Amino acid sequence: MESLPGEKKQTIQWIDENWEQITEISDRIWLYAEPSLLEYRSSKLLTDILRESGFKVQLGVAGLDTAFVATYGQGSPVLCTYAEYDAVDGISQMPVPYKFPVIPGLAGHFDMHHGIAAGVIGAALATKYTMEKYKIPGTFKVFGTPAEKTSIGKNIMASKGIFDNLDACIGWHPSDETSADWYWSIQIRCNNQTSHIFKGTSAYNAIPWGGHNALHALELMDMAVQFIKDSIVPVTSYPIISSILNKEYSDYAVSSIPGIAKATYVSRSLTRAENERIQKRLFDCANAAALALGVTVKNETVTGTWEPVPNHVVANVMHKNIVVIGPPKFTKKDFEYGRLVQKAIGLEPSDTPFGDMSIVPPGTRPVRMLMATSDATTFCYKCPFIRASANYLGGWGWPDWSTGSFGLTNIAHQAFLTAAKIIATTIIDLFGDTIALKEAKEEFNERTKGFKWYSPIPDDRPVPKLKPLSKEHYKAVIDAFRKGPKWQGWEPQLSERMEKMAKVVLDELS
Repeated sequence: MESLPGEKKQTIQWIDENWEQITEISDRIWLYAEPSLLEYRSSKLLTDILRESGFKVQLGVAGLDTAFVATYGQGSPVLCTYAEYDAVDGISQMPVPYKFPVIPGLAGHFDMHHGIAAGVIGAALATKYTMEKYKIPGTFKVFGTPAEKTSIGKNIMASKGIFDNLDACIGWHPSDETSADWYWSIQIRCNNQTSHIFKGTSAYNAIPWGGHNALHALELMDMAVQFIKDSIVPVTSYPIISSILNKEYSDYAVSSIPGIAKATYVSRSLTRAENERIQKRLFDCANAAALALGVTVKNETVTGTWEPVPNHVVANVMHKNIVVIGPPKFTKKDFEYGRLVQKAIGLEPSDTPFGDMSIVPPGTRPVRMLMATSDATTFCYKCPFIRASANYLGGWGWPDWSTGSFGLTNIAHQAFLTAAKIIATTIIDLFGDTIALKEAKEEFNERTKGFKWYSPIPDDRPVPKLKPLSKEHYKAVIDAFRKGPKWQGWEPQLSERMEKMAKVVLDELS
């Protein structure tokens, strides 16, 4: 802190003094447990807080009911951050060091999107406070980007111009280290999702010659995909093709030939261009199978992401703040909990269950491969972008429930409070450093030369609209949480805090 100027000291101090408000944001979104495009209460909570704090807020931008833009200030430069707040279907987990869902099949947060939102809003409020106090000129925007897990929100928002005319964007994500280097030296892949609906003619299978079996066509397509999937793009691009067959049309009578069947495929590879090549071959396999079985097929691109182009200049600005702020301040109890989780998933308990706690300067190690994907790469083609990381995940190969069990604990709190400080101080730096912004823009222009970003979602597809979850959903989550187990190490603090949040949510429902 001694090496930080007054503006940034005040920013960090604001977060330290308002940590309770920030953690309540995380707790409430955790209780909402809203999957992609159903984040109605989460987005309302975030926009209400930003509006009450002096931001001008637009909710429902780009035709997405749960997307928003919040703006403070005016003029140049225009800097931003973004929140994610969707839960993942089927990975609900209580805050205990063993697998125990709140409700089996319920959505949950294994990589803490509830905390991503809390950290970003904490950073936003602290940044606005500092801009106002020190009369810092410029425009600061907070984007609410729904449906990250399905790669829908940012694609639609970007295609409609919501992310245009930005000078820099700073985000964050939990990881196994606290660093500005993670997004620089980690090579993540991009993905592509397609659907294939086969339509034939249903018939009584005792006399099948009048029918055309759509399910057999789907199975033939998948067999062809399995034969060719290793030869479409080089193995050095780490390609993977995975599928869910017959996802929406499973209620067949065993005595009938299926007249309709659906397959959904997700491909992953290093570049958008490689995913396009994979998609073409998937469509070829589907068309050939349909021809062979005498059925029709409708092939569609559902969504996809692009490869990352992080900005080195902004990463170096961020790193200077991370050196002072340091990694999350985990307690002995936090490390004890992490080791219990390691033991539960069959790992040898370690001294550092949340990954490397040292600070790694950007660009000081070889590029490493991570098999994950993210639609946050959309920002890479709109402006200079870097995504901070903060220790939280013990390892990227851990089961979903294990990291999901951290979500209500001090482990999560320290991660997103640390991230809030990193985001806010970096944005304050960039507001005052015209030289860094100029250099960042020059790097951005050079590294994106020859790329023309587009949304993989077809332009003519209607923006998806989903009805909000029922009140019974939220009541069921609260009831199950109250009855479910809690690790005794968190009692009574966790129960008291979450009981407070439960009452707040129940009051909303009434």
